[in-house]
Amino acid sequence: EGSGGLGQDTGEELTDSEHANSLKLEQIAVEFNYLLKQQLAQQRTHFERRLMDSRQQANRKTELIQGKLRQLRALNQEVFQRLDGAQQRLVVAQKKKKALSSELEAVKIRRERMQSLNTELLKRQENKRKKVETARRLREEDRVRRIKLKEAKIQELQEQIHDLRSFLKTRGSVNKAKRGGGTVVDVAINAGKSGGRRGERKRGRRRRSKK
Repeated sequence: EGSGGLGQDTGEELTDSEHANSLKLEQIAVEFNYLLKQQLAQQRTHFERRLMDSRQQANRKTELIQGKLRQLRALNQEVFQRLDGAQQRLVVAQKKKKALSSELEAVKIRRERMQSLNTELLKRQENKRKKVETARRLREEDRVRRIKLKEAKIQELQEQIHDLRSFLKTRGSVNKAKRGGGTVVDVAINAGKSGGRRGERKRGRRRRSKK
């Protein structure tokens, strides 16, 4: 009896578990159906709105095309009218062309004369330009030559000033040596050597400037 009672309780528990699972599945199915209906309704609303927008755009495009067609019809009519007027003006222009032919011939003759005069004028201007450039080049060469002479003169004066300062310095050293009882020969020899080297440098610069 004990074993029989235990088996009976286990069967009842399994039945309750299956019943609970069944309820859960039904609840999930109900929620799924609800969500599916909501999504379908949203999609339906979305596509209906897009369909309405597409229809409105199509209507606007249709109206725009119809307006352009009306403009083209009016433009074609205006073009035909202008063509008629242009044909009439063309006839008048042909008559004027015949009248202008003689004038054009006279203009060509005058233009040839003007071209000849312009050619002669250009030649004179070219000759004048060459003369001006030659004179300018000669002036520039003379200016450069004068600048070089001035630079050489300035260099020479600077060397003379340097020699004079060296001379004065040497004379002061000699006087100082005399007062101090030293030898004057060594001072004079050193001054002569430095002066000789400056003279050689000076002659070398003069030779280079002459070249």
